[in-house]
Amino acid sequence: MTAAALDKLSIEDLQTELRKRERRVRTLHRKRERLMEQVAEIDAEIADLGGTASGAVIPPGRKRPRNDANLADALVGVLHN
Repeated sequence: MTAAALDKLSIEDLQTELRKRERRVRTLHRKRERLMEQVAEIDAEIADLGGTASGAVIPPGRKRPRNDANLADALVGVLHN
């Protein structure tokens, strides 16, 4: 419903519209919760298989490479040179 259409409604009609929208929001929240539970289950299954939710697969025993400096220190070094 557009703002122009809402301008022409009575208070009672506006209240009815608000109740409808509130019900729809509650329905969408419940749907979102169910989907988030499914995502958590899928993430757990991916982790069990050695993967990550981002899609990266880290071989067993291999760790991410580490930098000698954190980002802030590296930026300071670049900007001062």
